[in-house]
Amino acid sequence: MDFSVFPNPFDEILKGSSCDLVRLQAFCEAQRSERNSRYKDKFLDDSFEGVRPDQILINLVTKPNYVDSRNNLCIWARPPATEIDLVSTCQKMLKKLSPILEISHSLTPCSLAALVAKLEPSVPKFERLFQEHLARLVKPKLSFDDTAVALTYVPAAGESSDGQTIDDSYTYLHLRRDLLNFCQDQNAEVNARYASTSCHLTIARFITDKDHCSAGKPDRAAMSSWVSAIEQLNELLAEKYWPREGISQEAGIWIVGARRDLEIRKGTLWYGGGQSLDIASGS
Repeated sequence: MDFSVFPNPFDEILKGSSCDLVRLQAFCEAQRSERNSRYKDKFLDDSFEGVRPDQILINLVTKPNYVDSRNNLCIWARPPATEIDLVSTCQKMLKKLSPILEISHSLTPCSLAALVAKLEPSVPKFERLFQEHLARLVKPKLSFDDTAVALTYVPAAGESSDGQTIDDSYTYLHLRRDLLNFCQDQNAEVNARYASTSCHLTIARFITDKDHCSAGKPDRAAMSSWVSAIEQLNELLAEKYWPREGISQEAGIWIVGARRDLEIRKGTLWYGGGQSLDIASGS
């Protein structure tokens, strides 16, 4: 994430849309749709060199004593059970298509400790921040590139639930803006890998290219089938899990912090490691 132009890019997005919920959602939807379209064109281009398996994940799977040494510090929200079930459903569908799938990043332990020390005294303030505001996410959709597949969501824009109108004036982008300000106020330099406006859950990573290659080269038919299948899954998600007037549904809606709190996590987080800072004690 580049802060050389705007100290807080999320604040600029909110200002640019005048905090209009429909415009905010449309902006986020346009970003994730454009990204899928871009990678679709890349996958189907004759010059495409194939998917990029995650070598570190390969090592973790194939080498029992391998250690992922990358250290990270991040703030994340754990999805509720309904969305975990939806992730599982998507993973099972993807597994049929490809059987072999699987704040700051890549810090040294010393750098991580120094960054944690800056945030720890203000952890109680962090707790109050997310308890005062709940941000609703809707419209799950699979996003993909040449390394992974993620389930993404966009900020809600007043879609009704159980026939009731919901106040979505505090959006996911407001939350990200405030969390970024929180870190910067503690002089904790943020060096995120990317600044996507949609919320995402990475649900699969490539650990081989065998499912999409033939004779050692990318198989155009296999790549086309992969892209078409993801598009079909997205049509299914939209039909079954997107909000519709007069229809009550629980899956496909994620209220950040409502059932499972935000956490500050540190350590080797990529594939199941790391630990949470103790919000209650501030350590």
